[in-house]
Amino acid sequence: MPRHRWTDEDDHQIRRRINLEQTYDEIGAALGVSRNAVAARVQRLGLGSPERAAFLRSRRLKGKKRPKDVMRRVAKASKARAEDPAHRARLQEMGQRHAANPKRIRAVAKALDRKRGGPILPELAEDYRLARRKHLPAAEAYAATHPTIQTFGKGA
Repeated sequence: MPRHRWTDEDDHQIRRRINLEQTYDEIGAALGVSRNAVAARVQRLGLGSPERAAFLRSRRLKGKKRPKDVMRRVAKASKARAEDPAHRARLQEMGQRHAANPKRIRAVAKALDRKRGGPILPELAEDYRLARRKHLPAAEAYAATHPTIQTFGKGA
C-alpha cells in the first residue's frame, strides 16, 4: 500500500476533528487512511497524549443507562402521544403560531446564542452540528468549533 502524503488540509482536518473529540477510526474513515496512520500523524503533530486519551474515554463512558422496562414504558407513552390526533393538532397549531411570529423567532435565536456562547458562524455550522451529534453540550460544541472566538458567560 503506498504511503499517504499528508497535506496542510489533512492536518487541518485532523486538528478540527480532534477538537470535536472524534476517534482515530472516525478521522481515518473521513480522510481515507487507516487508524494507525491517523494515530501516528496525531503524535507527530503533538496533539495526542495519554491524558487526553483517558479524558476522551471517560467522556464517552459517562451517563447512566435507563433500565429496559423504563425505556419500554417511555417509548409506549411517546408512541401513544404521537398517534393521538388531538396531540398532533395541538403541536401543529403551536408550531404555526410560533413560525408566524418573527419576534418569537428572534427571541429563540437569542436564547440559543446565550446558551452556546455566541452565534454559529455559517462556515462552521456543519462542524457545530457534528459536535452536537457527538452529544457534546451546546457550550462545549461551540467552544470546540469556534476556538478563536472568546466566549463570555457561565464559567468564563
